Amino acid sequence: MKAAALAERRWLLDFEENPHRDTLHADRQLLTQAMIQLAQNAAQHTEEHARIWIGGRAGADAVELWVKDTGHGIPLADQQRIFERFARAEESRGRTGAGLGLAIVKAIAEAHHGQIHVDSSPGHGATFTLRIPYVTHAVTGTHHWTP
Repeated sequence: MKAAALAERRWLLDFEENPHRDTLHADRQLLTQAMIQLAQNAAQHTEEHARIWIGGRAGADAVELWVKDTGHGIPLADQQRIFERFARAEESRGRTGAGLGLAIVKAIAEAHHGQIHVDSSPGHGATFTLRIPYVTHAVTGTHHWTP
């Protein structure tokens, strides 16, 4: 797993079997970039040896890929703002980075006619879910990926 090189964490895979197996037309490199960015973000906001799950499932009309951590969580007031360029959650002051990572993930999701969502509350970690519909005609350089 590529994410394991990011930090000393307990990296866990959580891929769900689902009868809705369809072909996802997507740019494999961009989706990998998005997931590595989410994994790096999770590693930055968790302690050494903390658990981080990387998972996914094939739904009826889309594929969902997620990264779930056991970090500090994100206040509700910051949850939409963190996807903007150069924006950072208040609690992340003093951390390195330009505040572009989640904006890049959002751009990758939108390039695939998808979306990125965060589910979090302070003290309870965060789950970032990338949802990509099966039909993404506008993506150039597409690769076929079957979950």
